[in-house]
Amino acid sequence: MTKMEYPIHGSRWYDCREFVDPRTFGLLGEKSACLIDPAIIRVADLLREKAGVSVVVNNWHFAKPGEGETG
Repeated sequence: MTKMEYPIHGSRWYDCREFVDPRTFGLLGEKSACLIDPAIIRVADLLREKAGVSVVVNNWHFAKPGEGETG
C-alpha cells in the first residue's frame, strides 16, 4: 500500500480529498483538512479496519480528465 500524499488527523488510509468536494480542495488544498471532524476520520478508519478491505469514501481525485463529464 502506498502512503497518501495528504494524510489527515493521523489516518492510516484516508486522504482529505476523500472528505471534501473538489471545489473546496481546489480553494484550500491541504488546509481543507481543518474542515473535517476528526471523529469522522476515526469512524472511517475503524470501518476500514473491521472490514479488512478498502473502503472508498469519495474518489473524485482519482478521476482522469474528461471522465464522468456529461455534454
